[in-house]
This record gives sequence, structure tokens and C-alpha cells, in this order.
Amino acid sequence: MWSLLIEMLFIFSYELRRVLSWGYNRNGSFDGIVGALQRQEADLSGSSLFFRSDRATLIDYIVETWPSRQCFIFRHPKHPGAFYTVFTRPLTTEVWYCIICMLVISATILGIMFKLKTQRVNDDAESSFSLAFLFSWSAICQQGMGIQSRTMKASMKIAVLVIFVYALTLYQYYNAIVVSTLLHESPKNIRTLEDLLKSNIKAGAEDVLYTKDYFMRTTDPIAIEIYNKKIATSNHYNFFSPSYGMARVKQGGFALHVDSVVAYRIMRGTFTERENCEVQEIEMYPPQKMGVAVKKLSPYKEHITYGIRKMYESGIFWRLKSVWDEPKPPCVSTPDSSAFSVSLREVAIAFICLIVGAVLSAAVLTCEILIYRVKGRRVEFRH
Repeated sequence: MWSLLIEMLFIFSYELRRVLSWGYNRNGSFDGIVGALQRQEADLSGSSLFFRSDRATLIDYIVETWPSRQCFIFRHPKHPGAFYTVFTRPLTTEVWYCIICMLVISATILGIMFKLKTQRVNDDAESSFSLAFLFSWSAICQQGMGIQSRTMKASMKIAVLVIFVYALTLYQYYNAIVVSTLLHESPKNIRTLEDLLKSNIKAGAEDVLYTKDYFMRTTDPIAIEIYNKKIATSNHYNFFSPSYGMARVKQGGFALHVDSVVAYRIMRGTFTERENCEVQEIEMYPPQKMGVAVKKLSPYKEHITYGIRKMYESGIFWRLKSVWDEPKPPCVSTPDSSAFSVSLREVAIAFICLIVGAVLSAAVLTCEILIYRVKGRRVEFRH
């Protein structure tokens, strides 16, 4: 666009040539725009180039145009940890250890009381420690169990009362924390490349040459590790088009390294208001400045510089920037803007526990039936 305006300003014509890249070192020589300028096959670049020291020895940068910003864009997960930690996250590890200790202590004390009761009263009711443990656990889960109270001593009633009071206060606090954790916005704690590397979020990059070239040249250990573990692994080569990559970002659990202007344009057309609020950005490197380049000792150097400066002064460049640079979609977060919902990921652990418990009980039942039949056969054989 700027080349067309300069053509109108100085009233000259030019011939456009299409090349395959901006210009990268391939086997000792540059290809693309830089290579054409170096070999005197072109007079000026029709596209802005990143300022790089290896290119500056072969071409002349004459004037800066505007910066380009690339970053990882992803929907920040509501709970960055694994799905099975949703119900354990409200309490710290020390608190969970205390709860387990109190469960064991209360069940032991209650079991001892059951044993003493049956020995003194000659009661044939069940008085095992497993029943005492199950009673204490049911109290914590606010379920309760039926226990004959006509033979219960005052000490047992006090113990049961204390267990229920303890369980009630613990349950109310835990239930309130779980609900608030699931339904309210969680802090965005994935803020750096290292955080992204340690998270469960998959990653990819826009299929452009300058991103691939950066991964080949960089010495940043975290960027190299992200490339080897998340982008170019032995099973996946995650370089995608912006439309496909942003579609995966919309689904969640995926981060795409892409030009922010391109991503914002796709987000404005496809993302919902809540998804825009969940978007998080992490820069792998600072925004890069771009400029117009000409061949060494070009006679058009001053003319192009003057023309672009004239466009800056007249406001044409700022007008082009406002048209081409898509702003980030705003996040309008209000209580009634979208409905809060809990996904299957948050409650998956509950279903898993239910399935495991059902399978385990069925397996134990099968073992009990087999043992009963084996014992029955032995008794019948002795007769």
C-alpha cells in the first residue's frame, strides 16, 4: 500500500516481483526479498522487513514503518491443575492430613466404645472397627448411619455428637469453597513461557517462515523446550494456519503463537464475550520493528525515505494502521453477560469414583460368592 502512495507522490511506475519469503540464510546465501536486493535484481522491498543484523550487511534499511507483535494466545483454564485436583484444591495438604488423622482417631475411639458396649451388655449387634470407620466417614459426608441408641451410653452419645458437629462445620466450609471455586473467575497464573511449559496446555505456532526461523536461531532454553515438547514433537508438527489454530484455541486447552493482529480479527468474528475474557497472551519475544529496505547504494534511498516521512506527517500511515491493525476484542465482564456453568471436567472425578466403587464392589461380591461356594463344597465333601 505504501508503495502505491509513493508511486502517486513521485509519478513513477515499477514492476512487482513475487518471491517466496522475506529473506533467510539458506546454505550461505539469502533467498526472498533480501536475496533479490543483494543480487541487484530489485531496487526496493515491496514489503516491510524485520530489522536484523545479518540482513543489514547486505541491504540498507531506510525508514521504520510499524511494529509486528507475535505472542502465544490461549484461553486460560479455570483450573490450571489436573482435573482430579478440583475437589482437593480448596484445602491445603496439611488440612487434608489433619482430616484423615481426625477420621482415624474418631473411628478408633468409637470402635473401642462399640467393643466395650457389646462385652458388657452381651449385645449381638455388629461392633467392628470397620463399622465405626464407616460411621465417621458417613458423618463427614453428611449421610449418617443407623445405630441402635437404646443401649448407647452417655460417652458414646457425646462422641457421636462431637463427630457430627465437627463434620457439619467442615462440610459447610468445604462446600462453600468448592462452589465459589467452580463458579467464580480464577486468577490467571499462567503468565510466562515457563508457566506455559509446565502447564497441560498444548501448543502450536502459525505456519510462517519467521517463526520457524526464530526456533532455529534462538538460544532461549525455555523457547527451545517448548518447541521440542509441545510444537515439533516426535508425533506432532503443530504449525497451523491462523484460522485452524484459533479454532483450536476457542475449544480450549491449546495455545497458538500467532500475530496478534491476525488473531484479534478471528476472535472478533468467532469468539464469544466470555471466551474473549478468558484469553491470555504470553510473548515469546518483544514486538519486532519493521522497515523498508533498498539495495546497497540505491539511488532511490532518499526519495523513498522522504515519501514515507511525508505519509507519516499527513496521517496516511496512522490511517492505514487503524484499518489493518485490528484492536483486541474488549472483555465486557458483567454478572449477567453470560451464564456460569460447570463442565464435565470439573465433576469427572466424582463419576470416576462412582465407577471405581461399583467395579470394586462387584469384584468383592464375586470373590465372596466364590469363597462361599468353595467352603460349601468342602463341608459337603467331609460329610
